[in-house]
Amino acid sequence: MSLFQSRQSKTLPQKLRELAWPRMGVRRYVLYRWLRLIRLEGSSYSIAAGLSFGMAVSFTPFIGLHFILAGLGAWVIRGNLVASAIGTLVGNPWTFPIIWTLIFQTGKALLLWFDPINAAAELSIKELLGDTSLLW
Repeated sequence: MSLFQSRQSKTLPQKLRELAWPRMGVRRYVLYRWLRLIRLEGSSYSIAAGLSFGMAVSFTPFIGLHFILAGLGAWVIRGNLVASAIGTLVGNPWTFPIIWTLIFQTGKALLLWFDPINAAAELSIKELLGDTSLLW
């Protein structure tokens, strides 16, 4: 048992109440969490690797799996797991349309570049996806 730890463990309702309205006050709680984030433990490599892997994963279309994929990837390359979770925050509902538009335009440019015969023809979404009647 730690020196500064409570003698009795908290029940689930107590933990939920503490999460919604911290006993120490909201301002102090936010400051405490901010300082814990700034003082993130680990080498500069592990923090940078975790953050960059989380950011890279946020550019993928696997919306519900970003945290899981970032955590697995950071674990494989020995990156910081907390930093990878923070890195996934790059992709959010406001940036997803921008990210996906850039990804689509990049893919379209690569398809035109590697297929010079059809380079003059503009690709449409229907041509890229093929027969979409099966999707609907």
